[in-house]
Amino acid sequence: FLLFALISSGWMMLRQEETLAPAHRRPFRARLLIGGITEVLSNRVVVIAVAAQGLCFAILFANISSIQPIFDVTFGEGAHFPLWFGMIGLVAAGSSLLNATLVGRYGMRRLATIALSLQLAFSALMTLAFAGPWLPAHGGFALYLLWTCSVFFLNGLTLGNLNSIAMEPMGHLAGMAASVLGSVGTVIAVLLAVPIGLAFDGTPLPLIASTAVLAALALYVTTRIGPAQAAVPV
Repeated sequence: FLLFALISSGWMMLRQEETLAPAHRRPFRARLLIGGITEVLSNRVVVIAVAAQGLCFAILFANISSIQPIFDVTFGEGAHFPLWFGMIGLVAAGSSLLNATLVGRYGMRRLATIALSLQLAFSALMTLAFAGPWLPAHGGFALYLLWTCSVFFLNGLTLGNLNSIAMEPMGHLAGMAASVLGSVGTVIAVLLAVPIGLAFDGTPLPLIASTAVLAALALYVTTRIGPAQAAVPV
């Protein structure tokens, strides 16, 4: 990974020219950096979008931290977990292609809202299914696998769109905004995902129910973003 990072960084330095016009470049000074962070975190659209993004990241992180013990302890599929997880990854990759096809037609806000609505509905149904008496103690593997595929697939229709929404008014501070969004969203996600992972009780119920709650919160927050804003020219 270190070698790969060095090669990638070196190639970027040699081949990728600075795209920002000289008149809009900012010196590397503490006062300007602090001012940029303040401007990013003072923008209503950015704050709401990064909150929604953090909730969606929490869904992803919680599932990643819990998926192996659920496959192993709950369903006895530990030996085949790499194969199952690889299949889930292939399913999730398709969401990026679908998003690229649909985003120009329906818009980022609508796609994110639809994806979160589907996630909430499916997770609520799965919560009822696993909380009820109709599944065997270690049954429901097919249902859990289908639900997990939906989580990773629908995240592909939310995270990128929410990040782009947050970046819309920040074109003049794109680098700073991207750093702030990534760090704040990750911290929010970790703080929410850790207790969910620790709540594992041998069944997928705590994870599925928590995902339903997070999806509901993310859906509500996303609906508060408002209409698209004009990008700041650079």
